[in-house]
Amino acid sequence: MSERTAIVTGAGIGLGRATAIALADAGYHVIVTDILDQEGARVAAEISEKSRSAEYCRLDVTDTGAVNHLLADINSRFATIDALVLNAELRARCRCRRWKTRSGMKPWMLI
Repeated sequence: MSERTAIVTGAGIGLGRATAIALADAGYHVIVTDILDQEGARVAAEISEKSRSAEYCRLDVTDTGAVNHLLADINSRFATIDALVLNAELRARCRCRRWKTRSGMKPWMLI
């Protein structure tokens, strides 16, 4: 059986981190994504140190171009995406009803 692949957004800290580690322990190759570079890389390294398979990819889920680019890269390297955990959260210090992403979408429309 080939290795299963999981993508976890917002995996640098908290619940995303715990989910990424649990998926790795269950045998998944985990693609750890976050905008927190140090934290995301640390989670991928922590998983790898336990002889599990993981990699870190920076991802801003509000940037649809970046999301599409990452998915194209993943699809070119892996046969399937077996688990997708949409854990990223948006903590804008503004009124989210008025705030829009670079692509013009409101945050609640993304996740």
